Amino acid sequence: MARALEVGIDGGTWSNRRGYGRFLRQILPELARCRPQWRFTVFLDQPQPDLTEGPNVRFTAARTDRSVAESASAGGNRGAVDLLKMGQSVNRYKLDLLWFPTVYSYFPVTRRIPIVVGIHDTMADRFPQWAFSGKRNELLWNAKVRLALMQATRIMTVSEYSKRSIVEVFKVNPDHIGVVPEGAAEIFGPLDLPREPFLLAVGGLSPNKNLDLLIRILPELRRTHPGLTLTLVGDYTKDGFRNCHAELAALVREPGSVNFAGFVPDEELVRLYNRCAVFVMPSLEEGFGLPLAEAMACGCHCVVSSGHALEELGGGAVTTCNPNSAESWVAAIGQLLDKPAVHNEAALRRSAQYSWRAGAEALAKLLEGAMS
Repeated sequence: MARALEVGIDGGTWSNRRGYGRFLRQILPELARCRPQWRFTVFLDQPQPDLTEGPNVRFTAARTDRSVAESASAGGNRGAVDLLKMGQSVNRYKLDLLWFPTVYSYFPVTRRIPIVVGIHDTMADRFPQWAFSGKRNELLWNAKVRLALMQATRIMTVSEYSKRSIVEVFKVNPDHIGVVPEGAAEIFGPLDLPREPFLLAVGGLSPNKNLDLLIRILPELRRTHPGLTLTLVGDYTKDGFRNCHAELAALVREPGSVNFAGFVPDEELVRLYNRCAVFVMPSLEEGFGLPLAEAMACGCHCVVSSGHALEELGGGAVTTCNPNSAESWVAAIGQLLDKPAVHNEAALRRSAQYSWRAGAEALAKLLEGAMS
């Protein structure tokens, strides 16, 4: 599209330390670079530290009473006043298009412009017990998603698996859905570090992550591989999403065998990827699986669940197992532990097929399509 566009972006997840936040923070600079003639206005709920405005990127804050992280949690909801403030903030700017990177932080819009809404997965819609602490929150979520779909000109998602799921659950025209793949940030890559005897799982400690399986099979793995431990990386104090930390901690039978590392900054996380013996991700459901992209970029040997987006992302470069079969996980992990501790070249090649630049180009084309 030759003419410059004024693109509004919901920045409600900017400070989110999980996938939603990383998605927005990683793809925005690439989007601005691949469409330098466009101007992007990011609508934050509250001012954020260390923001860098580019030549075609600006930020504005509605100064809501509560942040999205505080209000749109498993047991909370966003107040009407805060939703109104976000809508009024958008109305102050002349825009050609508005993009919500995720429906999680969606708010109603009163002006008539093309709207693109991101739906990364349909977990909360198909498995509400994983996402909500009560029926009221589930009903509020359903109402929000229905309104977002009514207003959406196009839908953005992050994998072919999620696209098929969206079509099935919401009966959406597949031609109105664009896939915008994610990738590993530049910091994630091979380091010259020795591999150590621990398994690594990264992500939230949410019910869908199926982390109890790892804790249950660890004693059996330790019988054949003495000294093996499990490190679980994921914020369980300030995350806002449902987590199973207490239940998981109660399953640990051998003191010191499981390390609940909490939130880990990227500078340390890349070292964990490069030091672990095997990266494991036994999720019951994923819309993309960003930690797997990062692990592959670091050359990890990976064992992940079959049947959803992780299998699509791994593309034959990783070992897949039925997430409900503990025996298959013991066998697969045991085989990798017995292999030489070298970088997984197949995973490195697969990782190179995913990048934020490619994702930004796909997103730009989706936004252009919403204008037609």
